[in-house]
Amino acid sequence: MSLTIPFDCKKFVCAICQNYLSMAPVYILQDNRDLCSNCVFGDLGKAFRNVSLEKLLVNAYFPCKNASQGCTLTYKFGEEDEHRSKCTFKPIQCPLRKKSECEWKGSFALVHQHIHEKHDKFISENAEFIINRDEDTIDTFVVLNSKNRCIVDYVYNSKSGDLKYTVALLDVGEQDFQVELRKYSKPDSLTPSCKPLKEHKAVCYSDDLSQRIPEQIINLHVMKGVLQNATSILISLATKAKQELSDSTNLVKSDIVNFFKCGLCHENLRLPIYGDANLPPICSYCYDNSKEQFKYKMVPEDNELSCLLAKENDSCKHKYCDKILRGTCIVNHERSCPFRMYKCFICQKNLLYSIAQEHYERMHRNLNYFEQESKFVMEAKTSRSCCTLFQHELIVICFTFDPNFKIEVKQSGVIPNYQVIIELQCTNTALNAPSLKYVFNDIAAQPVTILSRDLLACFDAEIGVRIYFDSCK
Repeated sequence: MSLTIPFDCKKFVCAICQNYLSMAPVYILQDNRDLCSNCVFGDLGKAFRNVSLEKLLVNAYFPCKNASQGCTLTYKFGEEDEHRSKCTFKPIQCPLRKKSECEWKGSFALVHQHIHEKHDKFISENAEFIINRDEDTIDTFVVLNSKNRCIVDYVYNSKSGDLKYTVALLDVGEQDFQVELRKYSKPDSLTPSCKPLKEHKAVCYSDDLSQRIPEQIINLHVMKGVLQNATSILISLATKAKQELSDSTNLVKSDIVNFFKCGLCHENLRLPIYGDANLPPICSYCYDNSKEQFKYKMVPEDNELSCLLAKENDSCKHKYCDKILRGTCIVNHERSCPFRMYKCFICQKNLLYSIAQEHYERMHRNLNYFEQESKFVMEAKTSRSCCTLFQHELIVICFTFDPNFKIEVKQSGVIPNYQVIIELQCTNTALNAPSLKYVFNDIAAQPVTILSRDLLACFDAEIGVRIYFDSCK
């Protein structure tokens, strides 16, 4: 951070929203007007990325939007989001306004003082609360102690069993939380906590919090067996100690990687990179999703740019994740990051991968859940789906027993060195029919259809199915 502005930033503003051009990418229209990335979409066909201006601004400093509130700091080009999340001069409304009808407005730095003076009855020493499984509950409270300063909102629907909650920090920065459930009867008779149920990142409170982080959901009906059919349940939000990855110790994000952008998505290049003499290099994600892969070739590892990127550090691209890794390690992490977005294979809903398994258990209870192996019998003209979490990857297998028996294996990522094995066996042993064996490697979403009429004749009534995993080393 700097306390001085070396040049007149008022010249570098978006032509539409009039905000500073303080974040890449910056675009230019044919009439020489500059636009920020938030305003370019309406004129995307007429706009071009203004790389020259970005290079000019890379060492520029911009004033904080809260300068009128007393903030004297400036931020470097590309660091606006980081500064805004930590700025204590940002204006907010009272976090308890919905519960107390409070109309207070002030700077973020004064929120603790306001809560102590006006809402002391809503302060709790511990980040935990108790609900009755058979009663609807809604509440908001503030936690202020030596470890946690946060506000907790929760709503419990006894009919559906859904407990929805949000945790927002009343301090700048971010904090990892881990949720635990316990059977509760009286203060001196708590059962041992169940396995840690959910981990998530609480972010700094702001008036638009609901737009920045999804509401967390736990279905207590699903957890009924683990909680021994408890009527009263204690929910604890424990601060989770941060753990560094072994290959990310003492790393900081490199400024160099910000200069090398993918030719298609304009995000930081990710190894391996692809391109040729006539095309700018593209990242591995764009290559995987490109319909014109024949245009690109993998850039050799000993290429100057590849060698440079392999030595540099970059942060995970997924929102809420703060991991910083080197070279190809960042790609491996991003493909399995718990904060990546995941689309449900059944209802097509987008959600964080960290709550995907819970989503299946809560919303699609008719799935057949298994761990290492599953066996069942299917009848003709029926469909069935199975779900498992194997090697931290969700796998959904869909069967359709129609005239052309169909199998479709869908998984959220890559499971190295393992393959899914599906065996089909005629349940009528008198036919002495051979079993069919299908092997699915680590490539997701491979539909298989059995077209052999001779083999299908053995499966005219029902079929035995076995699913298991095997090492492909």
